[in-house]
Amino acid sequence: FDSLFPNARPSFEELVIDSKRIYMIRIVETLKALLKNPLYLKLIFDHNFKGNFFRSRCYDYLSRQSQADCMIFIKLFIDDFEIVNPIGSARGKYKLTGIYFQVLNIPEFLNSQLSHVHLVTVFRRNLFPGAAVFRVLEVIVTELQNLFRHNISDEFPFPVMLAFVCGDNAGIHQAAGLQSHFHAGH
Repeated sequence: FDSLFPNARPSFEELVIDSKRIYMIRIVETLKALLKNPLYLKLIFDHNFKGNFFRSRCYDYLSRQSQADCMIFIKLFIDDFEIVNPIGSARGKYKLTGIYFQVLNIPEFLNSQLSHVHLVTVFRRNLFPGAAVFRVLEVIVTELQNLFRHNISDEFPFPVMLAFVCGDNAGIHQAAGLQSHFHAGH
């Protein structure tokens, strides 16, 4: 990965949300770093490699939302995970939430590799209990809105559109205020 993408190491920034500190790698910085590589840029806009997403009704709908000739589509993931035994005595104490994304414009055989999954943030879940995680998502959504309205940069004048938000039962359900356990509540 480092030999193919030597510029793909964006820096992180510290955010203070509700007086709690988290660290975030801006999506725009990751995209700028990736697009500096001519091979990656070619993969994004080479129509010979387009995957199933570009043959879907979702793509047809989303592509009509902008007048741009070329757009970058991303898929955002929200996952909760334990760093200790999830059925042990420390269950929930060290739970983390990870938010990361993939660029859907690159071929599917590359998107299935971990080197093409890009971290946005990881934070301790107990910092933002329940639906309070929306405070973190609010920062990400604002950045995505800016990327759609104002493009990545002058050097890369492509709007970015969020195509999907995916997650596990615990992560996305708790963030949305839905039931996040595996029983019917009785």
